[in-house]
Amino acid sequence: MSLSLTYLLRVSDEIFQGNDRTSNPNDVSTTFQRINLTAAWKIDDHLILRGTLPWTTATREENGLPDNTFSGLGDASLSFLWSPWQEHKTLSGLAFTMGLILPTGEAREQPLAGVAAPSVLQAGTGVFQGTLGLSYARTIKDWNLGASFDTSFPLHESDQNFRPAATYYASLYAGRSLTENLHAKITMDFFHGTRDEFEGQEIDGTGSTTLSLKPSLIWNITDQFSASASVSVPIWRRVNSEQLAVGPLWSLGMSYNF
Repeated sequence: MSLSLTYLLRVSDEIFQGNDRTSNPNDVSTTFQRINLTAAWKIDDHLILRGTLPWTTATREENGLPDNTFSGLGDASLSFLWSPWQEHKTLSGLAFTMGLILPTGEAREQPLAGVAAPSVLQAGTGVFQGTLGLSYARTIKDWNLGASFDTSFPLHESDQNFRPAATYYASLYAGRSLTENLHAKITMDFFHGTRDEFEGQEIDGTGSTTLSLKPSLIWNITDQFSASASVSVPIWRRVNSEQLAVGPLWSLGMSYNF
């Protein structure tokens, strides 16, 4: 079994139209901070159960003044990681995931916030969402290489008639040891999200496509305890309308294996 705690920070203050940055005369920005507590339990040699409980604090500002804020439990998630061919030389790194995002966070009656470049700002979605994923990892000489694809999709509308976006996430990474205890990794991330819907209508200021580059460091302090740090920097962004585009995502984490 393992437990991990991760702190995430994202400040978004750039308005885009399509894939071009435009002016931000109202000084609109959002700040999201999240703490994720994740537990992973190895059921057998092929199956792992994972659960994540997030706590989120968010603030939206316009003209230098906060006009909306919340703090509370977000939507928890449960998933199974299945590696059916652990004994196979080539396919041992292939794994499948399937899970649920649970509506544990509070959903607002009116999810939109702000006048200029409205944002969806709420702790939870109010709906169950399905998740599916596929990943592959392999070690070649001194390099650890891998790729993954994950998607999430809403299973229904919330009681407030809100339907969150379907999301698609793909990544490629390469990493290697710098010293006996220090490991470096570089990841290329691709994210695409459709528009959220409210009362049967697509919300204009939602949905985006982002390509990011994420360098990270992992420090194995002991055989059981490790710490990590990363920053995901958007290098290409495209939005569906004139809206806030995501900013860099900073992350600090620690993990303990029992």
